[in-house]
Amino acid sequence: MQNANVIIPTYNEAESIAGLIDATHALGIEDVWVIDNGDDNTAAIAEEHAATVFKRHYKLTFGESIRDSLHNSLLAGFEYSVIMDAGNTHNPSDIPRLLHHAPSHDIVIGSRFIHPAPFLGFRTIISRAATMLFNDLFHSHFSDVTSGFRCYNLQAVNKHMELSESNMFAVQMELLAIVYHHGANCMEIPIEYKLTNSTFSIKMIPDAIKSLRRLTGEYATDRKRA
Repeated sequence: MQNANVIIPTYNEAESIAGLIDATHALGIEDVWVIDNGDDNTAAIAEEHAATVFKRHYKLTFGESIRDSLHNSLLAGFEYSVIMDAGNTHNPSDIPRLLHHAPSHDIVIGSRFIHPAPFLGFRTIISRAATMLFNDLFHSHFSDVTSGFRCYNLQAVNKHMELSESNMFAVQMELLAIVYHHGANCMEIPIEYKLTNSTFSIKMIPDAIKSLRRLTGEYATDRKRA
């Protein structure tokens, strides 16, 4: 297994976090970082299952916590970080597949939409619309730019981290845009996705729109990819 850690942002995931950590450890990945922002006992359970827990300070936004985690992972000596959702939304068995492509790609995205996927309601509409707009801006061919399951080459993403400004869940779409614009080699693989009660709020949409508007002005490029 590559020199990698797994980062799991959590919000009241006490029911599922133990199984997720154990399944990740079973893959041979020892370093699981839980970035907790809830008020239940998720953090305590994670520590009992040998994860490293970071409690998000109340002033630290989701976007800032993702950037900090990726930066600190590089400082800790990791080459790659896999970010995934808690709540059984993502299957840990897909982690080795993401890492398999990591040595030759700067970002490997776990896509929900490469293969025919079930309609997931409003979030499918938003994800598809964001991806269409992203592809139009960057002349790219991604199928799922909003996926929260992906692997980062830490050297590549940290090189441009200061350009990221998103405070919410659009941060990963924004990081993809920035790194892609600067010549990164990115790819997608199909993943297993399970719709659960994972966090999704209408409040995420303005942040995504704001990020895309900024990307239009600052990062959109005519450079076409095959």
